Amino acid sequence: MTESLFTTEGLIVIFYLLAIFGIGVLGARKTKTFRDYFSTSGSLGLIILIGTVLATQWGGVTLLGIVGFGYQHLWFGAWYSLGAAIRFLFWALLMAVVLRKVNPFSISEWFGMRFDNKNAMVMTILNLIVSLGLLGGQFLAFGAVVSVFFDVPVQTAVIVGAVMVTVYTILGGMYGVAYTDVVQIVITTAAAVGMVLYLWLTQGSFAVLRTQAVYPENYFNAMNVTPLGDLSMGWLFFVTLIFLWLADLFLNHNMQRMVSAENLKVAYWAPIFGGMGYVLIAYISPAIGAYSRVVLGTGLENPDQAFPLLAQELLPAYMAGLVAAALLAVVMSSGDSYLLGPSTLAANDLYRAFNPGASEERVLAVSRIITLAYAGITLYSALFFDTIIGLILTYLTIGWAVIPALGASVAWRKATSNAAFWSMSVGGAVNALLMLNFSYGWVPSINAMFPEMPNYYVGWIGFALALIIMVVGSLIEGEEGIPRNVRQPVATDGGEEVEDLEDRADAALRQVQY
Repeated sequence: MTESLFTTEGLIVIFYLLAIFGIGVLGARKTKTFRDYFSTSGSLGLIILIGTVLATQWGGVTLLGIVGFGYQHLWFGAWYSLGAAIRFLFWALLMAVVLRKVNPFSISEWFGMRFDNKNAMVMTILNLIVSLGLLGGQFLAFGAVVSVFFDVPVQTAVIVGAVMVTVYTILGGMYGVAYTDVVQIVITTAAAVGMVLYLWLTQGSFAVLRTQAVYPENYFNAMNVTPLGDLSMGWLFFVTLIFLWLADLFLNHNMQRMVSAENLKVAYWAPIFGGMGYVLIAYISPAIGAYSRVVLGTGLENPDQAFPLLAQELLPAYMAGLVAAALLAVVMSSGDSYLLGPSTLAANDLYRAFNPGASEERVLAVSRIITLAYAGITLYSALFFDTIIGLILTYLTIGWAVIPALGASVAWRKATSNAAFWSMSVGGAVNALLMLNFSYGWVPSINAMFPEMPNYYVGWIGFALALIIMVVGSLIEGEEGIPRNVRQPVATDGGEEVEDLEDRADAALRQVQY
């Protein structure tokens, strides 16, 4: 049952939103230049960085989407979460060390250094496109939470959430985002763990749940997945999810956190702890989904709303208000990062590229204007989707085609600039066209080739093309196609030749003007 905003639950939420707004204002006092706005000028310690890394990924998917998966099948949610843990290991082991040591200003600048400027521009464009889906998913999640707890229409709630996230992101920049993220991850973790303990005490343990008749056959069976046939929950589905998790590694909010770290050790350990956090989520969120079947029944129309409906059904007003605040916290903590990353990237790589003499203050002002415009475009896009995960996966399918070039940039010295450019361009374009065709049916015969298949499976096609172009194109071009500052060994201060990619990239940073 929805309530007025001016109840106990509503007043708690209003107080929370005002507090977050206040933290954004405090962040604004530290934001003097565009570099402060973009990356805190590399001053975040381990605790703050762990908080913002966790909070960025614990978005609407974590306590709404994964709980909804758990409502349908316990291990549906668990496997989804474990895919995220693998993604964090790739971040820490493959990217964090190299990119933090080189310390480029953005992910586009890294591609400009490692390959060339046309690759940097493709990276900027893809960031702007794919981030629309992730940010829009958080706007939808905000609307879902508010509409469950309070007597507010969903679209109105989505708009209010977009305005809140946009205002404090514009004010505080990366300082405001990082500090609010830490507050929000503490609130979120406490609420999620507390909810599971409360359910265990009031509804019984999993041993008790297994005796209930509300669960379908094999609901608790981790291995109840088919090799290929069940495209909604088979092994191919879970492998696909891992690649979709990896598909957001190229987004600039990840780079912002690496370059915001005060040193290399902090940049490495923050994503490691992020992966550990998702191992915890692999238990908590599916468990909440399982309890929801007992309390709410089996006919829930929108499983994404299971957690807020559960809190409203079981908890006293003040506790339900705290859960509402926590759910909004997890949504806003991702939304601010998905907004700041691409908008600052556009300011640096588009505005600054054409206005190289612009002052830091001027670029800062333009960046805030771009942030506002990008939020408006994303809000318009989000209103056309009904589900959080559906919106996110649609856009990540496009980003899936970037994985070969991103991996090659940090791990394969023989990767060439032209191969990277065409790999991302062709793979991304193919996936985008296939996804649009699924939505609008321009060529029905193509859609007929994938009967009853979730649309994001077409991402394998663009990924395969991108991988082939990356590998074959680089091998055909050979040594001459490799950028000179990567192809040739560089001299260290001791005058010795080195083959280490980190040192080559470090030398490239000093050579490339971008």
